[in-house]
Amino acid sequence: MSELPPTLRCPRGDEWPVNLIQCLVDLRATIQTYDTITFLCPAGHKFTLGTAVKAKTFTPDQAETIIASAILTVARARYGDP
Repeated sequence: MSELPPTLRCPRGDEWPVNLIQCLVDLRATIQTYDTITFLCPAGHKFTLGTAVKAKTFTPDQAETIIASAILTVARARYGDP
């Protein structure tokens, strides 16, 4: 995976430091997809991972890494750390 830049542009065009963008994972979903992972920028814009890939905020490779991380997050939330 390529490194994330120091700032990310939300699909509405605002640019923010990457550490200010929140990533929300749907813990109820049995499968993590482009639609179950949501981001919030500091301006309150909410967008899915799929929207972020279409807007070229993330590359498809970065999106796959984010999905893999979300799968681990859900497993830890459900079953605890291994």
